[in-house]
Amino acid sequence: MKRFLITTSLSFVAGLLVASCIHFFFMRWRLGRSYSIHAASEAGICLQALNRLREGDTNRAISCLELRLYGDSLVLEAMPQSEIDTAMLVRVQQYQAKYPYKSQKVTDQNCN
Repeated sequence: MKRFLITTSLSFVAGLLVASCIHFFFMRWRLGRSYSIHAASEAGICLQALNRLREGDTNRAISCLELRLYGDSLVLEAMPQSEIDTAMLVRVQQYQAKYPYKSQKVTDQNCN
């Protein structure tokens, strides 16, 4: 009986270790993939804005960046207060108060 309990306990602990390792590596892969997609999206927006600036088309560059900022501000405002950088949210809100978002001016077309 004692041998059975020890074997069962060791099997349970080994199972937990294997499951924990699988979970850790899966979550790491999943987060890495998510960060990769986000970074690619950010790079695309940055490239479009830089190309617009280099071409002298500052209005479209600003529109593209403001569209992105508007989307990011919606995400920040929807998140729990404990999970956001409140100083950054305040800076975003100050910018938006000074330069209000104009939905008719800013569209996805400006970033393509």
